[in-house]
Order: sequence, then structure tokens, then C-alpha cells
Amino acid sequence: MLRGRAGASFGNPWYLSPYNLGRFEKGKKGSPATNEDEFGLRGYPSGMIYGNRLCAGTIEYRTPVVQHDAGYKTLPLLFRDIWGVMFFECGNVWDDGMTPPGLRTSAGIELHMRITIGYYLDVRGYGGFAAGFGKNGEKQAYFGVSNYYEGCLKNFHNCFDR
Repeated sequence: MLRGRAGASFGNPWYLSPYNLGRFEKGKKGSPATNEDEFGLRGYPSGMIYGNRLCAGTIEYRTPVVQHDAGYKTLPLLFRDIWGVMFFECGNVWDDGMTPPGLRTSAGIELHMRITIGYYLDVRGYGGFAAGFGKNGEKQAYFGVSNYYEGCLKNFHNCFDR
């Protein structure tokens, strides 16, 4: 999958810049990001760097791990599939002008799963790891369940800084 995103906001004061560089905030959990916040790069902290301009690109390779579509006897629970994602992202946010001050990059992996509960409720979950390579980049472990709940593990970077 290839995905490109761009945005520009005109007439906003600097303290109302709508585009956020990061995607996840350490130790925070709740409903998934919406609107401009979902454009952020994985591997960068959310809520730190904002701008009136945004450019971002993603290259993802998605591959099935298990495609089972199986349940157990008559239990209303159906295991659908598991797939993996490897990704590379680049982009930046900035204020004014048409050219970004330089691209920041990140890469990572994710594991996704889908099950059906009660014959009609599709539940999706994912977990992932991302590393940002540019200025302010960090190592992040994150998760999400069914597009209703997501979060980032607090102090996860301590596991890698030994």
C-alpha cells in the first residue's frame, strides 16, 4: 500500500496549528485519533510538534499470517485472520511556506487480528512497534482494539536504552 497525505491551513495563528507530527502519546489511551491527528507519523510523540503545513507518505507491506475463518463447535466466536504489516513513513509539519524544512522518517511493524463475536460484531485489534529516526523520534509500542480504543505504553523506551 502506498499512501500520501498533505494539508495546508491558512489564517490560523501559530497556537492553533492543526497538524501534529506524532501519532501516539506515551502513557495515554482512549479513543483513536480523528481528523488531522491521524495524519501523524508513527514513531514520533503526539502533542509536541504542530504546524500549519503537513506532508507525509507511507509505504506498507501487508501479508497474511493466518487466514483461518474457524470457530469452536457452536460458540458464537469466529477467528477470522491475522496479518502482519511492515511500514516506512516520512514527512514533516511546519509553519508557512511551501517547502518542508526536512523530512523525518520512521519504520516499524504491526500485527493485526480480526474475530467475529456473536455472529455479527467484527472486532479488530492490533499491536505494533515503531521507531522514529529524525529529530524527536522515539521507540514506541502501541495497540488498538476495534478502532474504539488505542494507546501507547508508558516508559517503553527504557527497554531499549540499556
